[in-house]
Amino acid sequence: MAIFVALGSNLGPRRAILARALDELTSLGVSVVGRSGLYETAPVDIPSRQPFVNAVVEVTWRGSPGDLLAVLQRVERSLGRRRDHPDGDRTCDLDLLLFHDRVIVRPTLTVPHPGMRGRRFVLEPLLELAPDLADPATGRPFADDLSAVSDQDCRPL
Repeated sequence: MAIFVALGSNLGPRRAILARALDELTSLGVSVVGRSGLYETAPVDIPSRQPFVNAVVEVTWRGSPGDLLAVLQRVERSLGRRRDHPDGDRTCDLDLLLFHDRVIVRPTLTVPHPGMRGRRFVLEPLLELAPDLADPATGRPFADDLSAVSDQDCRPL
């Protein structure tokens, strides 16, 4: 199993922000080895009307999951992400979805990402990259979850 990161933006030039995020990740030692297409999605779990552009990337990373999380948060901050309103709009949102076959539960990091199974904007691009991927915690295929969230607005760009 590989490392997967979700990307999202619903403020500003969304596509350009995601491209800059990937450039910054690369400059910080994160190698992108696979990239899904872009999807426009309605906000889920935040009170916004601004649609998101989302994608998932497969990456390689030589450090720990915690170190990767720190890099993701550094890139978010550099692109204007504010955490004073955790349920608000986002210039850049980077989530560590999976880190190989590891299951991690810490106060600052949970892997697999706890919300991914209920979010079409994560599952659809993730399964585009790895259609047979299963949850390392349960062994259940992520494809099984996609039909349960088919009512969420998510369309390829």
